[in-house]
Amino acid sequence: MSNVWFNLAWKEWHEHKWKTAALTAILPVFVLLGGRDFVANLALGATLVGTVGALFFAVGVAAGERADGSLNFVQSLPVERWKVATVRLSVSPALCIAPIVETAILVQGLAMAGAVHTSPGDLWGITLISCVACLSLFFWITATTIDQPNQLRVGVIGVVVFLTWLAIGVLLTLHQTRPSGLMQVVYNIGPACWWDLAGTIPFRWPESWIGLIGWGAGAMSVLFAVSVMNYGREAKPAWVRQGATDPTRAPRLGQPFRSPRWAIAWLQVTEAMPICVGGSFLLIAWSSILAFFFAQGGLLIDRAIDVLAKSAVGIGFLWVGVVGVSTFVPNLQSGLATFWRSRPISPGSWFWSKFWLGAIISLAAIHIPAMVAIDLIHKLASQDRTSVLIGYLCVPLTHLMIYSISVLAACLFRHIVYAGILGLCASAAIVLLPVLGRLDAGGVQSSRVIVDMFCFDIAQQRLSQFVESGFTVSSFHDLVFLPLVLLTLAVIVASSWTASWAVTRDIAIYR
Repeated sequence: MSNVWFNLAWKEWHEHKWKTAALTAILPVFVLLGGRDFVANLALGATLVGTVGALFFAVGVAAGERADGSLNFVQSLPVERWKVATVRLSVSPALCIAPIVETAILVQGLAMAGAVHTSPGDLWGITLISCVACLSLFFWITATTIDQPNQLRVGVIGVVVFLTWLAIGVLLTLHQTRPSGLMQVVYNIGPACWWDLAGTIPFRWPESWIGLIGWGAGAMSVLFAVSVMNYGREAKPAWVRQGATDPTRAPRLGQPFRSPRWAIAWLQVTEAMPICVGGSFLLIAWSSILAFFFAQGGLLIDRAIDVLAKSAVGIGFLWVGVVGVSTFVPNLQSGLATFWRSRPISPGSWFWSKFWLGAIISLAAIHIPAMVAIDLIHKLASQDRTSVLIGYLCVPLTHLMIYSISVLAACLFRHIVYAGILGLCASAAIVLLPVLGRLDAGGVQSSRVIVDMFCFDIAQQRLSQFVESGFTVSSFHDLVFLPLVLLTLAVIVASSWTASWAVTRDIAIYR
């Protein structure tokens, strides 16, 4: 009996060890290179890595087995389904939080050796809070997506679950007061409360610690039970056109496309459009709710603009990564890759058609609603709209960089989980490390000037001021946005051309 449990756990370890290794290699970069406040760095890095890890580990619980064709094999073994589910839902979250614990041990070891200075109480308090937040998000995503048919739908629903809990946390703490009654229960049963605690530096223990642990443990236990009961059951069917599966009605084929490029373009539009439309609705709903609550009885123009811009940044960060990975990985599997190479179109043309159409659709879906709203608000307030809109272009440029890195990860690691983890974490390292460095620079003017060159929010502000001044340059300070623009362009070119080369030569690190 014990041998069965051990073998199942050993199988899980072999399946997820490289995911854990990838996250473990990335998290110390945020902590050790972000600045001297290692506890704050760990809080931010653990939130990021924990979110990415929870999302992509949850993708592999059931949908990953369906995609690999191993779920039916596991169900044919002489082992009860609930045992397999129990092990999967125990080992996977343990491996998900392992990078956070290992990074905390590393920081503690450096502190004991005198290499860094940090408070053990704050360090391990943040570690505990970050681990519980990661586990809570993992079980919420797993319970919501355990019966989904494919990894793409799991990824999209997982992002929606994450943003939903993020919105709940923001809305319940707008007035800097703790929610009470039913709202407190809602606040405690998800990861929102733990994210809020992780953001309090210096760290403080919650007042109702026992109640918080009780509600959190109870919610995760219920989610665990729901996931175990639904594991291995028949997946929810994917949406199909009415009559497509009716044997009495022959499907009608459309007219053939005149060129291979148009055929590839239509394929990319049909793959990416549903995801991007969902991102647009999510952005509009998120921004509308936050702007309404921030208004407090009147329209606060500056606050509404800030909400829209920051919402587009956060949602776009995840959404363009999902589009980049999910539209390339499925088409680069062995069978389909061979099929595409047999068509009358070169691999290079196939890649660039998908790359630019995916980029245009995803960026337009996220940023056109935000830019229209920003333009309208400035117009109503009789303010200059040209400069703020040109300055805002730093955001989609940064998102294009994230998209290109995600596409590169998809082409080199032709697996949704690995490509998603590496692509989003590499992008976050480029975007967030300058932010951490700016916070660490403090009042050192020379350090802040250097770090500000690579922060997209500072570049956006400086570019707007440059346009307002009539494109006049009096000092280097007026052009502080150029380093970020040049860096993002360099990363976009390098990532996209490397991905094109990998597709053309059919080179992949992991298939």
